[in-house]
Amino acid sequence: MTRKLRDGQERYQNNHMYGTSGQRPEVFIPPTVPTVPENTATPGPRRPGVRRRPPRRGSGGRRRRFGSRRVWAIVLLIFIIWGILRIAPVPFGKVTIQGNSQLTTADVYRAAGVGAPINVIQLSPSQMEKRLHEDLRIGTVSVSRRFPATIVVQLSERRPIAVVMTMFGFAYVDPTGMIMASGAQIKGASVPIITGKKVDTVLLGDTLTDAAVQGALQYLHALPASVQGRITEVNVANPQDIIAYTGDGTAIHLGKGDAPQERAKITGELLRQAGEQRIAVQYVDTDPSAPIIKN
Repeated sequence: MTRKLRDGQERYQNNHMYGTSGQRPEVFIPPTVPTVPENTATPGPRRPGVRRRPPRRGSGGRRRRFGSRRVWAIVLLIFIIWGILRIAPVPFGKVTIQGNSQLTTADVYRAAGVGAPINVIQLSPSQMEKRLHEDLRIGTVSVSRRFPATIVVQLSERRPIAVVMTMFGFAYVDPTGMIMASGAQIKGASVPIITGKKVDTVLLGDTLTDAAVQGALQYLHALPASVQGRITEVNVANPQDIIAYTGDGTAIHLGKGDAPQERAKITGELLRQAGEQRIAVQYVDTDPSAPIIKN
C-alpha cells in the first residue's frame, strides 16, 4: 500500500508540473542563421546580360620572366660591344693633353704609347703615366679616365734653365741640375750658358752636384722672368766669386752663390734702379748685407 501511495504522489507531481498528459512541453529552438566572416565582401546582384570574366592567372610571372630576359639581353649586348672595342682597331673616345706648351700633342702621344686610331678602351692610364714619367722632358704627370670615353693627361714640362759645357759638347739642365738633352752644338731653347767649368761625361738623366753650378742654377731659377731673360752667361770659374753677365755686358757678382733667392731679388731691384736713373753700370754686387751699384 505504501508503494502505491508513492507512485500516486509521483504521478500527481508530474501532472502538476508538465500538465495532465504527463508529457514534457515542447521547447522552441530558433533556426540556425549562417554567419558571414568579417571583411568578406558579399557579391552584389548580377546584372542581366553581363558575364563576369574570371581573373587571369600567371600574367605577373610572365612579366617578370620577360623583364629578366630583357635585362640579360642588354647585359649580353654591352659585353659583346665591349669585346669588339677591346680587340678591334676601331676609333673610340679621345685623349686630351693639358699643361703642354713646348711639347706637341703628337710628342705626348708618342711618349705615352698612344697610336692611331685612338681607342680609349685599349689604353691603360697607369701604363701611359709610367711611360710619360720616363720622358726627361716631362716633370710631373697624371693620367685619368673621365666618363664616358675620355682619357685626360695632365702634365708639367721640365724646362731647361741653362746650358753647361761637357767634355764633348753641351748639355741642357733643369733647375735641379738634371741633364735633359745633350749634343755637340747648342740649339733649341735660348737660356744662359754656364762657363768656367766643364763637367765630365754625363748621360741623360744624370744630375750635376757641383756646388758652384748648383748655386748658379738656383739663382737663375729664382730670378723674375723679365730679369732672367737678360742674363746670358754665368761664370763659375772662381767658386768664391760667381759672376753673371747681362746681354749688355753688366757684371753681377753673386759671391759663393749662397742665398740665391735674396741675391735674385736684389738683382732685380738694382737693375730696375739703374734703368730708371740711366746709370752706366760697371757692375752690381748682390751681397745681401751691402748691395751696391758700381758706375
